[in-house]
Amino acid sequence: MNYLHNFCKSYFERRYINSLLAKPFVILSGNSGTGKTKVACKIAKYYHNNIPDYNKSLKDLFKYILEHDYDMNGVKLKSVSDTAVEVYNTKNKYICISFGIIQEYIDWYAQNGIASNPVRSDMQEQGLYDGQSYSWDTTHIEKIAKFVLDYIKQERRGVYVSNHLLIPVGADWTDNTKILGYYNPLADNGAGKYEKTDVFKFIELAGENPEIPFFLILDEMNLSHVERYFSDFLSKMELLDYKENCEPVFFDIPGYGKLELPKNLFITGTVNIDETTYMFSPKVLDRANVIEFKPEMEDVLDNLLKSSNGDDDKTAEPGVAEGFMKLANEVRSGTIPEEVQTVLKGIKPILESFYKELEKCGFEFAYRTVKEIRLYAIAAFKTAEGEKPIATDIADIQILQKILPKIHGNKKQIGSLLDELEKLCDENQLKESLAKIRQMKDKLNRFQYASFI
Repeated sequence: MNYLHNFCKSYFERRYINSLLAKPFVILSGNSGTGKTKVACKIAKYYHNNIPDYNKSLKDLFKYILEHDYDMNGVKLKSVSDTAVEVYNTKNKYICISFGIIQEYIDWYAQNGIASNPVRSDMQEQGLYDGQSYSWDTTHIEKIAKFVLDYIKQERRGVYVSNHLLIPVGADWTDNTKILGYYNPLADNGAGKYEKTDVFKFIELAGENPEIPFFLILDEMNLSHVERYFSDFLSKMELLDYKENCEPVFFDIPGYGKLELPKNLFITGTVNIDETTYMFSPKVLDRANVIEFKPEMEDVLDNLLKSSNGDDDKTAEPGVAEGFMKLANEVRSGTIPEEVQTVLKGIKPILESFYKELEKCGFEFAYRTVKEIRLYAIAAFKTAEGEKPIATDIADIQILQKILPKIHGNKKQIGSLLDELEKLCDENQLKESLAKIRQMKDKLNRFQYASFI
């Protein structure tokens, strides 16, 4: 993992990776043009892994063919079950063909060549089915088998899908159909069909490849009310258990059934704050690490004279993406390394002093926040190079990313609270949190209202 982490030289990038390892939902905030989406895409592309789109069982492959409306050498699919496909014959009626017989023909062509003619008597003698099965729909079986073999072995062999997906959020995202799709009763000439989104298909693909991390980036996430389209994810993510042999978590989708929320799905939301966007609710902020991108003036202006150094095009060595997924599972497994236990004991009194002040104004944190701070500490230790982080380092970043984002209000509501938190940050040498609190205080004095974002 060291080679991986060396790629992420930026302070923000390191915080971002540790946050993803601790919990697979991170919010990147900041003004437009600060590089939030660029960083998210850069990390995702680095952990890039091409997945062949034909790497499926016959059932999954036929479902894929049906969804994409492929013509299989003149044969059109109507439906796919657990054991067979229905296809249209020349009279536009239906023929049911089992996967088993199709596979036998695929094996025949693979062994004898796609131009060979299967001998029906040999097929019947060597196959598992009765003679009738090899006769009345032979033409369709041959066409399907040739298409599948050609699809897998030849024309489609170089077609891959990626393990990262960038989706711009629209202002019309008023429910979860923009992410999880919907059932269309008018599709397929009134037969009905579930319309899957790119996100839905991406989640399915992640579930089929549990060893590889999949990165979903929701760009301008707050262009619509997050709770309206993302509430399912907010709830289901809390149910994920990363211990071995634990129960999977599913979305219950009307018109489709169950869709598993895979543990290897990492979601990043980028947000801008202006008159076209919506503020996040405490429910959303409490379930994420919030990282604010605020580049220094010198860094911004120095970029005027810099050309691209090609970092965005770098990809990791083989096996590194799988290593990232393995590390994420280790971090979230519930096991606390002994050296982290010592640091957590140092963090506890800092959090206790903050809790007492926050409680007075109704901003106190609860179990989820403490658990995720612990996971972040484990991630920070596992990815550290050289000197390990100390208690104040981790407390500083987690107060900044997990506690301060929920504080908002007018001068009467949070004025004295920010004063007390400023003192606590100064006493405990929490430099990052101190700088943010002073920024919020300045905003409060000028506009009579302040929030983290």
